[in-house]
Amino acid sequence: MANNYVCTITSEQAEALRILLENRGFDFSSLPYGKFKASGKNLSIAAYDSGKLVIQGKEMEDFVLYTL
Repeated sequence: MANNYVCTITSEQAEALRILLENRGFDFSSLPYGKFKASGKNLSIAAYDSGKLVIQGKEMEDFVLYTL
């Protein structure tokens, strides 16, 4: 897989993902034109207002396959 993964999600899916990431101890920061940016060990996730979701980092493939 590539170094990042991009897909489209609904607002409801973004909210569910935000809650899941909070429960996993991710750190959150503001994101211009976005709902949230979450950072964890070896993983960064950005959810934009447009519905675009960007996932980057060493654990990206496992996150996409087993969590997303």
